[in-house]
Amino acid sequence: MSDFGKIVRQPSLSFRDLSTGQFTPTIWDGLRDGLWQNFSVENWLYNDMLTPEKIAEQKPLFPGIQQIEPGVIWDDATGHIIPNLYHPNRIETGLDVWLCMVEDFIKGLGAKRIGVHLSGGLDSSLIIATLHQLKIPFVPIGLESLTYEFRTERHIQELLIGWGEDGLLIDSSEVPYYHGIDTLPATQIPTGIFKSYYASCRLASAFSERGCDVVLGGQGGDSLLVDPVTDVNKTTFNIGNEFLVQEDDDMIYEPRGIKLMSFFGHKPIIDFLTSARIGQGDDALKLWARKYFKDWLPNELSEYAYFADFFGLTTFGLKKAKPVISELVTEAHEMIGHPMFSAKGRLRFLDQDIYSFEYNEYIRFSSTLAIAVWLKSLKNGGII
Repeated sequence: MSDFGKIVRQPSLSFRDLSTGQFTPTIWDGLRDGLWQNFSVENWLYNDMLTPEKIAEQKPLFPGIQQIEPGVIWDDATGHIIPNLYHPNRIETGLDVWLCMVEDFIKGLGAKRIGVHLSGGLDSSLIIATLHQLKIPFVPIGLESLTYEFRTERHIQELLIGWGEDGLLIDSSEVPYYHGIDTLPATQIPTGIFKSYYASCRLASAFSERGCDVVLGGQGGDSLLVDPVTDVNKTTFNIGNEFLVQEDDDMIYEPRGIKLMSFFGHKPIIDFLTSARIGQGDDALKLWARKYFKDWLPNELSEYAYFADFFGLTTFGLKKAKPVISELVTEAHEMIGHPMFSAKGRLRFLDQDIYSFEYNEYIRFSSTLAIAVWLKSLKNGGII
C-alpha cells in the first residue's frame, strides 16, 4: 500500500513553547509557515546518539520549542524535560500468579481479536506460549527471513504459528529495509522507523485484514529479562522509551484501527518479572526466563539460546536503496543548504562502505539519512 501525500497524527508527541510556557499538541501550522527551515541538524544528531538513560538531555529541534517525546515529561521545577520513570512494586510470584495476571490483562483489553507479533525470538514466543496455555485465541503474524542465518528463528516461527489461528509469515525480502523511503507520509520531526516503515505496514495490514484490533509485541523484554535485578526499590524502567513503540502505533497501526501494545509494558507484568528475578545478574541469553517458563515453551527455546542479528539484512537493504538515498540527500541540500548535504558532503556520505560500519557509524549514517527522508516526507504531505 502507499501512504504517499498524507500526514501522520502523532498523539504521543507534543511540544512546549519555551518562551511562553504553552503546550501545543502539534506544530503543523508552524511547519507550513516555514518552521522546517529552522530545524537544527546538529541537535538532531546529538539527540539520536544519546543512550536511553540520557533521554532527558535531548536538545530542542527547533528554536525555542522543546519536543516532548514518549519517555519524558515536562518538569516545571527544573524548567526542562525529565525521564518518566516507573518504579516497580515487589509482588508475589509463581506460574499460577502469572497466568491469572495475564488473563486479567487480556480481558481488560476488551479486544475483538488479538494479534501477536511472531518474530521467532524468546520474548514474543513467551507471549504466545502464555496465551496458548490460557487457551486464549490469537492471530500470530510475522516477517520471515528465508536466509540461512535466520534458520533458527524461522523454525520457531513455523512451530508456533500453529498455536494460534489464521497465522501468516510474510517473506521479509518483499519489503526489505529502506524500501520506499522517498514515499513516507509527513511527520513533524524525523522518525527512526523509516527504514522498516513498509515492512511494518505489511504486518499491520495483515492483522487488520484478520479483524485484529489489538496487537501485542515483545518490546521491552530485553529490559526485564536481561538487565540485573539486585533490589526492586532501586530498579526503574522508562516504559515510554524502553517498552512502547509509539511511532509504529501512531504512524502505522492507529490509522488502521489497531492498538499496538507492548505486552511487557503492562505494569503488573513489569512488577512480576522484576520481583521474580531479584538476585539475578546480567543475563544476555535470558537463561532465567527459559528455565522459569520451560514447561510452556518449545524445547528449542527452553534448552537452547541464540541471537538474532538483523544487521546483515539492514545493510543489504541500505545498499540496494543507495540510488534513492543519493536523490534524497541532494534534495535535502536544495531545501536547507546544510553543508552536510553539499556535493562534498554527499560524496563522503555515499562513499562510505556500509558493510564495514561499526555501530556508532551506522547510527550516525541513519540519523543523517532520517533528516533527508523527513524533508521529503514534508513535501509528500504538502507541508512544503
